[in-house]
Amino acid sequence: ETADSLAERDFISEIDLMKTIGYHERLVNILACVTLTEPILLILEYCANGDLLTFMREKRKYMLENNLDIDEDKTVKKQLLFAIQIAYGMVR
Repeated sequence: ETADSLAERDFISEIDLMKTIGYHERLVNILACVTLTEPILLILEYCANGDLLTFMREKRKYMLENNLDIDEDKTVKKQLLFAIQIAYGMVR
């Protein structure tokens, strides 16, 4: 099995998982997919702020570059809140 065929199989598995999960208000949802013909396509909802990882990294970089005086306790609380919201989104 080639890397391309492995990637294709993984992609189709991800599409199948998203179809199984269905709509969830806290997840990026699937709008459409094409799996029976080439190219295989997956169309997702638009995320105006991009993905969560990039968003968090950009905010951290901005805070570090601008030497913002952050109350460490507040930052930990915000990170915990993010983690709780992410976990909630992962629960069906």
